[in-house]
Amino acid sequence: MGEKCLDLLLTAHALSGCDSVPYPFGKEKIKAIKVLNSEVTLKEFVNPVAEEEAWIEEGLSFLSKL
Repeated sequence: MGEKCLDLLLTAHALSGCDSVPYPFGKEKIKAIKVLNSEVTLKEFVNPVAEEEAWIEEGLSFLSKL
């Protein structure tokens, strides 16, 4: 797992569903990690001064790749 992925692991976990049944039905946690290791960035989720629109845009980008 890359360092980028480790930094954003909790964010990916929250976006892909926090319990044993992921929110995006039929998508596994491992897919979320693969997406995170690829082209998607979630850096705005760890930015304390990020705008809400940036969070929404990055979150939707992440979820659309699942």
